[in-house]
Amino acid sequence: MSAPAKLRSLVYGWVAYAAFASLLEIVTWGFDAGEVAVRIGLAYGIAWVVSRQLARKSSLTWALAVAFSFLSGIAGLIRILEILLNNQGEGFIELARALAWTLTNYYMFRVLRSREVKRFVMLDE
Repeated sequence: MSAPAKLRSLVYGWVAYAAFASLLEIVTWGFDAGEVAVRIGLAYGIAWVVSRQLARKSSLTWALAVAFSFLSGIAGLIRILEILLNNQGEGFIELARALAWTLTNYYMFRVLRSREVKRFVMLDE
């Protein structure tokens, strides 16, 4: 897969996470169309801006995105451990949300650290 295609896949990954988190919110608290639309819209907008900056070969955006995905992935792992070890009423839904967050950040980190994307962003070709 080419680097621009991998960058586009990040947008789809974040939109999928936002849709999943919204679905969990609907199951937990009930349907609120406005909140669902805002959550998915914000996720799409932020992911689109970041991927557009990466397509324009912004190494600063790449470095910040790598740091964000790494630190957020670690925070997600800590949250998963916290839920598993100190289960105080937080159930499967909270665990599913934390797991989805962690996996999305792992995917983002893996894509950004791939050889094709690093070469694409860092080199002027």
